Amino acid sequence: MLKVLTTETFGKISDRAVQVFGAKGCHQGLVIESFYRDARLFRIIDGTSEIHRNIIFKSLNKNRSFLFDVVE
Repeated sequence: MLKVLTTETFGKISDRAVQVFGAKGCHQGLVIESFYRDARLFRIIDGTSEIHRNIIFKSLNKNRSFLFDVVE
């Protein structure tokens, strides 16, 4: 859960920084550009956030089959 939270937050913050700095935020060699690139990489390393969300969902609902029972 922590991996998903931190990588998604890092991605949003670095994306916002690039938006604020505009074209200068994308110049190679600047800290903002490396943060933006690293943020994208961290979201993919060790499985994507979507895969982690599925794992979290399955572990939280392991013994809660009542969520999927059909109500008649």
